[in-house]
Amino acid sequence: MRAILQLRWTGSSSAPLQGTASARVDLNNDGSYEFDSANTMSLDMPVQFGPGALAVRTATSCTMLTALQNGGAFAGGSSSGAITVRLVPDAGASAQIYAPGCGGPPLSARPNFGYGGDLLATGLNSPNVTGLLAVGFAPQSLTLPVSPFCTLDTTIVALMRLAPDASGTAIVPLVVPAGVRPLNFRAQAAAFVAVPPSLVTGPALLVQCQ
Repeated sequence: MRAILQLRWTGSSSAPLQGTASARVDLNNDGSYEFDSANTMSLDMPVQFGPGALAVRTATSCTMLTALQNGGAFAGGSSSGAITVRLVPDAGASAQIYAPGCGGPPLSARPNFGYGGDLLATGLNSPNVTGLLAVGFAPQSLTLPVSPFCTLDTTIVALMRLAPDASGTAIVPLVVPAGVRPLNFRAQAAAFVAVPPSLVTGPALLVQCQ
């Protein structure tokens, strides 16, 4: 599985004297630190792992400065910091709109942890609407025979009915194994209403998997 390990550090100190908080991150718990807040505040690190767990060990430290004031009282300050660790998918894919559609459901793509991506169609929250998704490999410009006579902008290798959730969003997960990459495909969502009959298409996507 490919992913990006995102590390973000924020630190702060308060007067009158300054302290220093720091953090280090050890990927795979092997004793070597890939991230040190003394050198950088953020890092995006490509990682590959699985099956199994990915070990991430964090170590934090804080150094405080103190001094004697008049009368023998100690003056100090405070120091704090926060390390944010996120693991996000790195599917090796990109998506771009190549045809605008004509008022149908918007379609977008996001990477997933299944070495592929999710296609998301939105705007399907009307009970009278049937959402459809066409997937193919080549562009085309086919005028549909139903009002308002929109254009289908991809050939059809697979046609599926979408199952939206309560918000009107339908998610279609796709897996593109390394053995078939590089692979480019096209996808376009549509919304069909039976009475009165209408069929509108959304923007068409070109998805490129490297």
